[in-house]
This record gives sequence, C-alpha cells and structure tokens, in this order.
Amino acid sequence: MDGRAVVVSIDRNRIYTLNASASQVWQALGDSRSLDELATVVCAAYRIDKATARADCQQFCDELVEQGLVACLP
Repeated sequence: MDGRAVVVSIDRNRIYTLNASASQVWQALGDSRSLDELATVVCAAYRIDKATARADCQQFCDELVEQGLVACLP
C-alpha cells in the first residue's frame, strides 16, 4: 500500500509497518542480498550516497535482527 509493507511476527504477536525505503530493503532481503547489494538498491531508488545508504541499511538490518524478524547468514 503506497510502497509500504506490513510484517507480522507471530512469535512476538506484533505487526511492523515499513515505509517505502524499508519495504524495498525488506523485499531485497528475500533475495539473500549482501549489505552492499542492499545499499545499491537504496541508491538506485533514492538520491543518496553509497556510504549513507549502507549505514542506513545496516541500522535497519540490525533492528530486524534485534526484533527476531531476520537472521544473518555466515
């Protein structure tokens, strides 16, 4: 809806609403992309530099891990 996504955590009984940029990263995570690849997706959609996009993606991924919504692959 309007570029946003909703993520439901059955284990935590919570609903998370993602804005448009977070939704793009969430979708890209489904393709098992690296942090650099995620940053490239964000750079392509928004006019920000790669370092900022990478830092934002890292922060978002850290939050997802903290909430138990994703797990990092070795």
